[in-house]
Amino acid sequence: MLNQNIISKEEHLVYCKNLTKDKSNLVYRVSINKIPCGVINYTKLDYTNKTGEFGIYVLDKSRRIGICVGRLAIYYYFEVLNFSELRIRVLSSNKRAILYFEKLLFFSAPYLYKKEFIINGSSIDIIHYSMSYRHWNNVVKNRYMDTICHNSFIVDEKPENIYYQKSPLTI
Repeated sequence: MLNQNIISKEEHLVYCKNLTKDKSNLVYRVSINKIPCGVINYTKLDYTNKTGEFGIYVLDKSRRIGICVGRLAIYYYFEVLNFSELRIRVLSSNKRAILYFEKLLFFSAPYLYKKEFIINGSSIDIIHYSMSYRHWNNVVKNRYMDTICHNSFIVDEKPENIYYQKSPLTI
């Protein structure tokens, strides 16, 4: 998460209200096996070029839920929303996130932007990752299917109300 500031309740409510007006952002609550476990946030969605960024928030980090939510977010982005390129930005000092995106979600070809972001007056390097639909379809998708198929997912809080019941094909 690039915002390192504490967010007040009022700021959070304004942010949530603005989400309903801004079509370049989508936020979904995710439940796994009927237990709420996190949020998927797609930002900077460009419907013409079919590109965007994503982030996740996981409630329970101890149950390896982050892998499931991350993989579901990417599956949903390519297979349901039908976008063609997904991007993510990570602080270069966040070694845990770097391992997560490279080793567990299979993002590749990182590019380091020096001094792109400022936190508390200090310039911070940011790593940019991207995943194309081609990479998703040819390399990553089959590696995700075990995670996707062995859990029951509910992605809600939007009109689509897509339900995943033990198979990514049951929609």
